Amino acid sequence: MAQTILSSSRLAVQQQLQQTRSIVYLWKRYIRPRPDDVPKPISNPSMAQRYHDEITQLVNDNKHNDAIKKWDEMRLAGILPLEVTYKLAMRMFEQKGDVEGVLEAFDELQQNGYTVDQVSRNILLDMHMKRGDVMNAERVFKDMLQAQSVDLYSYNRVLDMYIMTRKRDRAEKIIADMKGKGFTPDSELLDKLELVK
Repeated sequence: MAQTILSSSRLAVQQQLQQTRSIVYLWKRYIRPRPDDVPKPISNPSMAQRYHDEITQLVNDNKHNDAIKKWDEMRLAGILPLEVTYKLAMRMFEQKGDVEGVLEAFDELQQNGYTVDQVSRNILLDMHMKRGDVMNAERVFKDMLQAQSVDLYSYNRVLDMYIMTRKRDRAEKIIADMKGKGFTPDSELLDKLELVK
């Protein structure tokens, strides 16, 4: 009886996956689903691990577009991604410059009860900095300070942002804060700061 239920459950998931794949790959031009299109995810650790492994392999092969399609396929199939898969997706979207993708993955990470750690926040910080969005980068950094999840990487990234935007006074405050918390600023950044008047 239990095997029959398990078999029919597997069959249903496989059919749902096949249907999702057909929908996704029939599009002439790939369009990412809206958050409203994604069903409430169910926990299926073995399927989530399989998807994670496939996405990881695609990223390692530098096939980011295919990795994003696989990410969307998993979500459309209603499979709850692993915590590490959310972080991988955030990094994929950040590398492609897809702000909405990063924010979507970050929001889902929180909504599904996973821990928002330094890695997740640093990805968010990087994304805003690459876009030159100082205001949102500062907001993320402030959230990191309040959550006490700031590391040397975060400090150096924000210091670099202030140097690049020629905000010497803010850069000096960051350096003082870093030293107060036992961090040593990157020597190359300190050299760059000397050139900022």
